[in-house]
Amino acid sequence: ILNREERFGSMIKIFRQAEKFGLLSTYGRYTVFVPGDSAIEAYIRKQYEIYDSTKNDPVPTWTGITSPYLEDLSDSMAVVISNSHIVPYKYEMADMKEGVLDTRNYNDRYLSVSFTTVDERFRIMINNQAGITEGDNLVENGVVHLVDAVVSPSTNSLPKVISDYPYFSIMSAALIETGIDEQLQKYVELLKGKEYPYAYESCSGGIYPLSYYAKFTAFLEPNEVFAQYGIYTLDDLKEFAQKWYGTEDVNDPTSPKNALYKFVAYHFLNRELNYNI
Repeated sequence: ILNREERFGSMIKIFRQAEKFGLLSTYGRYTVFVPGDSAIEAYIRKQYEIYDSTKNDPVPTWTGITSPYLEDLSDSMAVVISNSHIVPYKYEMADMKEGVLDTRNYNDRYLSVSFTTVDERFRIMINNQAGITEGDNLVENGVVHLVDAVVSPSTNSLPKVISDYPYFSIMSAALIETGIDEQLQKYVELLKGKEYPYAYESCSGGIYPLSYYAKFTAFLEPNEVFAQYGIYTLDDLKEFAQKWYGTEDVNDPTSPKNALYKFVAYHFLNRELNYNI
């Protein structure tokens, strides 16, 4: 990376500001995604514009970037951006399968992998944002992939991801109506004073783990599937659910006895605790 400062000067500055070159110089098996200068510039400008356009709103959108200039990037955001691009395991392109990388990045987040074509050429996409343009640059302690956009730091929960896809709009509305979207916001659960089926006692007498990751699996019908059953609105879905689950607590969609609630909850599984919500 340092030998290509004319292409990656912006990312070099961010890595230096975040003090990551010490980490990347150590023995290990790292995967590093490196965007070019224009990608960094475009990302910072966009995040600033989002912040600037909403800063006077009752609930402004906080992006962590309050200036369009790289020189004004805060140390904390430099760390967040750096950590988004580093995975503590070596993944060559042939190792990447559609879904997610098995190892979380240094932001403690999984990176998604998808395949597409650009100008009739195969392209691997990371988080549906950054395409690998030059992959498998093998080095002594890992691999470097050059990407055409910043791997944006993401704290999106499952409900936000679902709401971003227009073809899940009916299910997204049902999540909000039932309040199940709030249950799906969980990411890391602290276990102090709580039971956990996989907890164990250490030799020092402490109970571990101290926390666990909430991992949900969702099975979702897009709107076109609902349409095959005459469901075009949230009210249509409520009526459909009542045919199967009855009308108990019909006026309280947040009740676990409500038909819509039962229908929505049936679509989500919490793998870590092995129960349906």
